This record gives sequence, C-alpha cells and structure tokens, in this order.
Amino acid sequence: MTVPVHKPRGRPFQSGNPGRPPGSKNKVTRGLEQLAEGQADPPPKGRPINVPIPPINGPQDALSSIAAGRVPSADEIRALRQARVSAADAKKVGDARRAYEAGLRSGWDSYCGAIEAARGGNVARLVDCLRARKALADGDGDRLADFIATKLRRRRWPPEVVRSLRSAAPTEGEFDLLADFVETIGRRPGGVRDQPLHRASRLAEVLLSLLGRRVPDAMRTAVIKYACETEGDDAGVAIEPERVRDLLNRPRPAANTNLPRVRGGEHSRHAD
Repeated sequence: MTVPVHKPRGRPFQSGNPGRPPGSKNKVTRGLEQLAEGQADPPPKGRPINVPIPPINGPQDALSSIAAGRVPSADEIRALRQARVSAADAKKVGDARRAYEAGLRSGWDSYCGAIEAARGGNVARLVDCLRARKALADGDGDRLADFIATKLRRRRWPPEVVRSLRSAAPTEGEFDLLADFVETIGRRPGGVRDQPLHRASRLAEVLLSLLGRRVPDAMRTAVIKYACETEGDDAGVAIEPERVRDLLNRPRPAANTNLPRVRGGEHSRHAD
C-alpha cells in the first residue's frame, strides 16, 4: 500500500529574515514628511499616480493636460481655483451646495412639524427647512417668531432677524441668515458652533495621529494647513490654521473613573 506524501503549501520560510531595518519609516510617514517639506501632494483616497506634467497657469493648460492623459496635481488644481475663483464666489458655491443638501434632507417636511421638533430640542429639521429656502406658508412666520422669542426671552432681537421675519417673501440671504440664527440659539450646550472648523480639526488630528506622539512643528504646521485648505475649499469658506491649532491644543476632559463597577452587564449592588 502506497502512502501519499503531502507537500507543504507555498514556499518554505527562510530563517534569518531580518524584516524591516531598524529606524526605517513606513509610506505614510515618508509621505507626510515630504508634504511638510513641500515636495509632495497629500495622498489621494485611491492609489497615487505619479505622472510628470507641465506647469498649469490657466484653465486652457489644465484642459490640455487632461486631454493629453496627464493628471494635474492637487496643489495645482487648488492654486488655479483660488486664483480664478474669488472667496465670495466660493462661498456662493458652498451656500448653494448646503441649500441643495438641506433640501434633500428636509424632503416633504413642513415648518409646522419642524418648529414643534425644535421646541423639543431638535432644531436640525427647522434649520434644514430654512437652509433649503422653503416658502413660508400662512402662520409659519408667526410660529417661527414665537419659537425664537422662547429662546431669546428678554434678550434684544437682532435688527436683521426682525427684518427677515417681517419680509413677505424672504430672499435667499435672509433664509440663510434665519437658518444660521436658529442654529445658534437652538444649539445645545457643548454643541458644535463651526462645522467646517471642526471638520478641519478632525482631519488634522487623524493625519497627525499617523505620525506618532512627537511630530516636528514644521510637519504639524503643514498638516494643519492642508486640513484647512481641504475642508475650506469643500465648504466654500476660509479656515484659519491658528483656530484649528487652538482646538488641537485644548486639553481633553478626563475620563470619569468613579463610575460603579459593572458585573454581568448590570451595576454592582454590593457596597465596598
């Protein structure tokens, strides 16, 4: 009887494999160091493609480069957009995008239901209705004014808010003003005031976490600047790097270690 011999799968392991040399850096660290030195673009979500391209000084250069099969770098596209699009126009694009997204979220929602939800502590629906510039039906303006009055109480009303509420057909700017004001007065304690600023801070925090605990100041500055430009361009606003740095430098609240011990999924009932 012949006994079959099973051969090992794959290649045999070679002893003495040294692995990664001591002190070597991974791809993420090397990429961020090049970013801090101004020698590389931030890596995209997909696999990076390194293609030599000529300098791009205008829209025609960008179109010619794309037509020739060459992909412009992220820095060149960003610099071209900043040179050709003013801050005011970029804000208009960002406002239009936020209005479109608010319209998708609000759907068939009405001011009546949104104001009642806001009275219960959820102002997101009302902000979306205003941000989407939905027309105010009969009585909606009075209900909105009553809600604002309950939040302001005896505080003085801003004149621009009064003018917007008295308008029979608010303009897009007045709708945005009311949305920002309702979002501010209806925000819960500890809520986020500036969404783009906090998104930039979060992006910078994630990128810096990839570099370990001790990050050179030049690299930290470059990462914060990149996060501000990325989120600022997306939102159509300018984000100051110093404000992001202040958020990153704020001490985090300590975890509460005085909670009762948990045993079997329930709090322990036994006294120590």
